[in-house]
Amino acid sequence: DLRHTSDITRQWRELLVGPIRVASTAVDAPVLIVIDALDESGGRKSREQILRLLASRLNDLPTNFHVIVTSRPLEDIQKYLKTAPRIRHLSVDDISPQSTSSDVQRYVCDRLATLGDVFKDTHFLVLAQKSDGLFEWARLACEYIDGTNMIGWGPMRRLDVVIGKAAVE
Repeated sequence: DLRHTSDITRQWRELLVGPIRVASTAVDAPVLIVIDALDESGGRKSREQILRLLASRLNDLPTNFHVIVTSRPLEDIQKYLKTAPRIRHLSVDDISPQSTSSDVQRYVCDRLATLGDVFKDTHFLVLAQKSDGLFEWARLACEYIDGTNMIGWGPMRRLDVVIGKAAVE
């Protein structure tokens, strides 16, 4: 039973490579597998197995299957992935702050679109600027602003708290 095995190579083979080989007979187009937030997969020791696997076993996948790994630039992750075949390393630091700011602002506008009658574009801009390019911060702020779990506080009041205009009572 694979749910209870810690053999990551076996899991790789039976849960990923096997089904992908079956799917690849029906799909000629490029397929993208995203491993998001690898840095959040545990401590350095627990990540080591995953990193070794990625560094050594990506050639198990058909050539039309590609893997994107997102992560903060932690030393162990960079070390393994820079030496892995079929992996091209890109840093978030290489993305222009203007592009990130624009993307965060677009996210904030889309996420809070249902509150459009309450907020103006300037509110979205201030919130995006406050995020300093951090999507997770923007996501949590939007979740808080759009939340309905605080009786008596509307979205504008919660926005004021997030951007520092009002103190939490």
